[in-house]
Amino acid sequence: LYAPIIAHGKPIGIIQARGNRKGQFSEVDEQMVAGMCSIVGVLRENITRSLTAINADHGREWPSISDAVVSVQAQMASAVHAQHVRLLIFEQDTGGFWTPGKEEGSYLRFPAEFPLGYVCEHKSLFHYPARGAPVSEHEAFEIRACAHRFMSKSTPVEALLLVPLMAGDTLLGVILIINKVNASGPFDASTEKVAVTLSTPWGRRLEATLRDEATKRQLLKLHLTFKKLPA
Repeated sequence: LYAPIIAHGKPIGIIQARGNRKGQFSEVDEQMVAGMCSIVGVLRENITRSLTAINADHGREWPSISDAVVSVQAQMASAVHAQHVRLLIFEQDTGGFWTPGKEEGSYLRFPAEFPLGYVCEHKSLFHYPARGAPVSEHEAFEIRACAHRFMSKSTPVEALLLVPLMAGDTLLGVILIINKVNASGPFDASTEKVAVTLSTPWGRRLEATLRDEATKRQLLKLHLTFKKLPA
């Protein structure tokens, strides 16, 4: 009896079972081998994700917010095998979010409405489909509208995970993770663990990058002010 081991939607090996008794394997035997294959496949996925999370953070400072956004989105998408990942930066002054646009120097801004507002208030993960009390029809509409800002409106929103980026008790941003690659259904606990593992050091690095960019803006402002002064 041969059964495939599947990880990340691809075959990575097989389990071979040989019986000592005569006759064919029973349905129970097949289910047992299939269960073993499933366990091995999940273990392989978790090990791969954990190694990706550990190796992804090298402690290198991001030279700009745009570099931070590109790095976070690429590494998170690879680690959790998501179709779409976007990093939104939280503005402490306005209480809203922004992210770089497609054109250089452009920005997209978003109000802290549900479900982003939930992360602002609770500073915790947000799941869709919900694991506790089901969301209302209006909330489900708002969730889909939030996700469709970053993907085609014809694509169904099967899973959404919002991960806060924190520096201590301060919210710096939110990572939106939308839909699985080559799979359906909600994100599981192992995906959430990898996302949180990655976001913890990213929060500290994002804080340093935001502080550096704020300092650069202040220096530029002073430079322009001094240039206007009479000689």
